[in-house]
Amino acid sequence: MTREEIESFLKEAQFARLCSINKDGSIHVAPIWYNYESGRIIVVTPEVSRKVRNVRLNKNVTVLVDIEQPTAKGVVIYGKAEVQYRVNSREIHVRCCLGV
Repeated sequence: MTREEIESFLKEAQFARLCSINKDGSIHVAPIWYNYESGRIIVVTPEVSRKVRNVRLNKNVTVLVDIEQPTAKGVVIYGKAEVQYRVNSREIHVRCCLGV
């Protein structure tokens, strides 16, 4: 995919998988809803979620956005995540380095 196709794909897709690193070094994979804004994957999740706890310990994450219909395609994103505070929730912002 071209850069423009990746940008368009990330804006259209709604579901992804966020991979973060657990305290013991194993990988935690969670299905997420997200928004793609200004080169960032935005995930809203409760403060007590494992995603937030893991990002606080290790900012390295991987996000997989893929679809099966009408033809399978996907984008893998490697990035550094940061937790930003909002009332009643925490947003995880992933600054993206795009790869396919």
